[in-house]
Amino acid sequence: CKLSQKTWDKLEELFRLMDQDGSNAVTRDEARHFFQGAFSNLSVDAMFNEVDTDSSGAITSDEFVKFWVQVRGSGYKEQDILDEIAELIEGGAWVDWKDGRDTMASEVKFPSRPILCRLSGKTWAKCEELFRKMSNNDEKLLITREMAQGFFQGAWSNISADAMFNEVDVNRHGVINAKDFMKFWVQVKTSGYKESDISEELDNLLDGNPWVDWKDGRRT
Repeated sequence: CKLSQKTWDKLEELFRLMDQDGSNAVTRDEARHFFQGAFSNLSVDAMFNEVDTDSSGAITSDEFVKFWVQVRGSGYKEQDILDEIAELIEGGAWVDWKDGRDTMASEVKFPSRPILCRLSGKTWAKCEELFRKMSNNDEKLLITREMAQGFFQGAWSNISADAMFNEVDVNRHGVINAKDFMKFWVQVKTSGYKESDISEELDNLLDGNPWVDWKDGRRT
């Protein structure tokens, strides 16, 4: 690797400051808490647009490291990187490195149904309808806990939101992206449930009913 041990140590220090819960991933909420001042949201968006390559809504330590290795490989001197890391540790704003990545948001698309998928096209479309309704058509295609709590109505709102996140947010990032959402429903189908059972439950959820515990190997 083109990074010295000194730089590795500083990168780990920066990442640990951002990763407040020690989950080995930085969520948008953690990043917003880390960046201070008038440009906080701009810094968060810029960092995630460059570093969150899988658009999961969280930056893993692997993604974080790969980003800085790429910056070094793009021609920047080690001292430039060390200086910028020091600025970030002191609360500075995120900057746009000329490394082939863009701090501007790119369009995030809902996953296409695989050719040999166990879910029919009709059920896949209904899953997408539910996801977009839960996420309020969020352009980043992410469902936050607040969105989920707002979607589920009645006395069971928080319980339903928690149950859904416990089953679907397997990496405990605090957000559910479209890819993980669809992985969950495909797993439900492969666990032996009939398509009609899934379609009926999707209709119930679209009507605002509580989340149910599927016997698919995951726990609510």
